[in-house]
Amino acid sequence: MISTTADSNKFLRALVSGKVLRPRELAEMTRTVRAEPRDAAWLGARYGLGLVWIPNSCGGSWAHGGDIPGFMTRNGVSPDGRRSVTVSINTDSLVPAPDAPEVAGDVIADLIEHALCGS
Repeated sequence: MISTTADSNKFLRALVSGKVLRPRELAEMTRTVRAEPRDAAWLGARYGLGLVWIPNSCGGSWAHGGDIPGFMTRNGVSPDGRRSVTVSINTDSLVPAPDAPEVAGDVIADLIEHALCGS
C-alpha cells in the first residue's frame, strides 16, 4: 500500500472503530492466534486476518506495519479507536552493514508505546 502516515492512521482508526467493515467481518478479522515468531519484537503478539494484536502497558493495540527497502512503517490503534499513531522512518537497517551491531527488538516500539499509552 502506498499512503501517507496521516491517511494510514485515519484508515486504521476507521477500520478498528467499525466504520469500514460490518461487525461480523471485523470480529472475524480480529480473531487471533499466537505469533511466537514475532516475540523478539513484540512479546505476546497475536495475528488475525491482516491485523496483529500487540500487548503494551495499557492493554494492547491493533496494528499492521510493513517494511520495504529504505523504509520501515509501524502503527497502532487502541481497541476503541480513540488513540492511534503511524510512524514511518527512512532506514537501511533492515540490511545491516557487515560488522554492524544487531538491532534488538523494534526500533519504533517505544514511540508507539508512548503515543498509545503515555499521558
